[in-house]
Order: sequence, then C-alpha cells, then structure tokens
Amino acid sequence: MQQTKDRKAAFEKLAKQVSGGNPVIVAINEDVFRKKSISPNGYQIYGLAIDINKKTGIVKIALQKDTPIEISIEDLILGRDHLATRKSINQSIFLKEPDDQDLSLKKIIAAARTGIETGIKSAHNPRMSNFGITALDRWKTSLTSSNKQSFGKIFYNNIHLVNALYYTYYWIVQNTDGYALRHSYSAFLNTVGEVIDEHLLLEAGGLYEKSGLIWRQIAEDSLSSEYDKFRLLKEKFQKLNQYFHSQDFNLEEYKQMNAELLGQKAEASEQLQFTEAERKELFMHLAGLIEEIKTIETSALMKLKQALQSKKWEDYLS
Repeated sequence: MQQTKDRKAAFEKLAKQVSGGNPVIVAINEDVFRKKSISPNGYQIYGLAIDINKKTGIVKIALQKDTPIEISIEDLILGRDHLATRKSINQSIFLKEPDDQDLSLKKIIAAARTGIETGIKSAHNPRMSNFGITALDRWKTSLTSSNKQSFGKIFYNNIHLVNALYYTYYWIVQNTDGYALRHSYSAFLNTVGEVIDEHLLLEAGGLYEKSGLIWRQIAEDSLSSEYDKFRLLKEKFQKLNQYFHSQDFNLEEYKQMNAELLGQKAEASEQLQFTEAERKELFMHLAGLIEEIKTIETSALMKLKQALQSKKWEDYLS
C-alpha cells in the first residue's frame, strides 16, 4: 500500500502497477458512478483498476459486476481527489502475486484469527467513529440528547432530516450487503467455526446474523412506508439496484436513473412535513433499535474474545 499527496504522481504510480499486470484497489468518489458531476463531499466506493489506456483516456474498473465499467482517466483522478474521507485520497492497494503460491486453508484460518483480533480492537476504539460499540454509543446519544450536536437540532429542518433518513437507508442497503455487513461477517465466522470446530465462533456468528436483521430494520424504518413519498423512493431505489446488477447495465443510463432518484428525494424533502412529536418518536424508535444492536454485538464480541483463547486454533493449525 502506498500514499502520496500529489495527484499526478499517484496516478502515474497506479498506472505503472496496472500496466505491469497488477490490479489495484482504489477508492473513488461515488458520484463518478451516480451523477455527471463530482461532488467534493462524496463518499468512497472501492473498485479494482484492471486496465488504464492513456491513448484513449479510458480506465476499466471492476465493481460488483462481471463486466468492468469504463470511466475516463479524468474522472478517476478527480474522483480520488474529491473524497470526504481524506485519508483515502491517493491511497492504492497493489495486489501483487505472493512469493509462495501455496495458499492453504491453514493459512486462511491463521489470517482469519488475526482479522478477528483486529476487529475486536476496532470495535472498542474511541477513534473509530463509524463502526463498533463506540459508534453505537455516539449514535444513540445524538438521537436522544437535546444538545447542539443532537439529531433533533442538526436535522430540525425537514429537508436535512429527509436527506439523513435517505442516506441511512442508502448506506445500509446499497453500500453493504443490505445488513450493514453483519450477514457477511456472520457467514465468515460460521465458516471458520466449522473448520476449527469452535462453537463460540458459531454462537458469535448467530448473534451477528441477528444484529444484521435489526440493521436492516433501521434502514427500512428510516424510510417508513407509511409515507407514500418514502415508499416510492424505496421502490425507485430497488429498481436502480436491480439495474446495476443486470446484464443490460449502461453507466450513462445508470447515472440518469440516479439523477431521477435524487430528484424524487428532493421532492420528498420539500413536501414532507414532520411535527416535533413525529420527529421525536422516530428518533427514540431508532435509538431503541441501536440499543438492541449494542447489546447483541457486545455479547458477540465477548464470545469472540473467549474464542481467541480456545485451543482449537492450535489443534487445527498444528
């Protein structure tokens, strides 16, 4: 992994790796795939740069599709410079061939153990503001408090509130597996647990599966179908998601559908009006769901800590 503040130097390093046959994981502003202009505040979408043609000015990016998506070199450079998470601006991960080609299951299990250790540390790191137990505490406090940083104050304007609720739905449903990655993590823990025959990993996997269902409920309840505008938004969003994975995918058509979706969101922002009582009821409801997640995931983390002490790892790896 390498970093540089120089946009041109970053691109040249990336291009050198790709031209040398090394695909590169890159973070790109989501608006490259969503709109015709690049917002300076867009979040990152990770893709795999597999071909860069300087003569045609085209870059091939592999996302969640069989067929790579083509974007311009200019969009690639600007899309990496205009990221909300500034640490990712010019960071690239080079996927080089390992010296030892013998990738055994034992090596995968050893790596999985290290990954679980890292995950436990991250969950309790106060600087990890977007994930883990500390993030859940922050979120609940913001929903239930009345200070200047509370959601009640920040999202008092209905336009801001609808925008926040939409992106709560968007980031859980679109940018993860639909369950805030808990379903995926559960499958990972279950696989490792079955391989080394450790029931604690299976129990933790079950808890994360349960947590994922509540994450999905947070997404669905954020855009409650009791409001017609929200119901239509979700229907439009689901059609867009289906199109993204279809064989007929076209990037320009996808951008146009995104523009229509965002226009529908803007319309909902202007027409929907929430009373103070409705706003408070919604926030308290979401805070309750977050508390449920915290209870479940705290228990899951305790089981993972216990599982790391199990002799099953050494028995298997030896």
